[in-house]
Amino acid sequence: RKSARSERSLAAEQIRLALLAVACRRPLPRSAPWVHARDVPALSEIPKMSTANEKATTEGQASEETARDAARKVDQEHIIRAKVACDKVAFEAQWRLIDGVTSAQTLAAAAVLLQRHHYVEVVEERASDCRCGYPCCAANIKGRAGTPRFKISLSQRKVYDVEGLHRFCGVECSRLSHAYE
Repeated sequence: RKSARSERSLAAEQIRLALLAVACRRPLPRSAPWVHARDVPALSEIPKMSTANEKATTEGQASEETARDAARKVDQEHIIRAKVACDKVAFEAQWRLIDGVTSAQTLAAAAVLLQRHHYVEVVEERASDCRCGYPCCAANIKGRAGTPRFKISLSQRKVYDVEGLHRFCGVECSRLSHAYE
């Protein structure tokens, strides 16, 4: 009987870890320069999930349905807390990339935390401040006034969309940024 209970608690722990990984979408590196230990919850700090059987035995007279509802609430709270912690760290990483010129090491550490849409927001924000959209570049960019959206190549008989090029100081920064995405 004791082994069945330990198997259930082991399964609950595995589910809790899987939910944390799903909520964060990616593992959180504690070595990133902007991640503080107080911002990233340790696994021991996140409330443990409890199964319906454990809730029913601890509450005594509570019905099984009430125990399931309580377990579901604990699970939802766990997922929400993990998502909030991940979003907070991703937001801090975005601001580090927007604020100034960053090193390649910081950019690589941010790759673990940021999704594609986070990085696109960083590029757009830097471009709106008339800075090159690539976070490792310190160059300023010219205003967009008068630049066409499309380039027509008569020799190749193709139309190119050059909308994204106005966010960068040059083709090399654009290429590096798109490789990062």
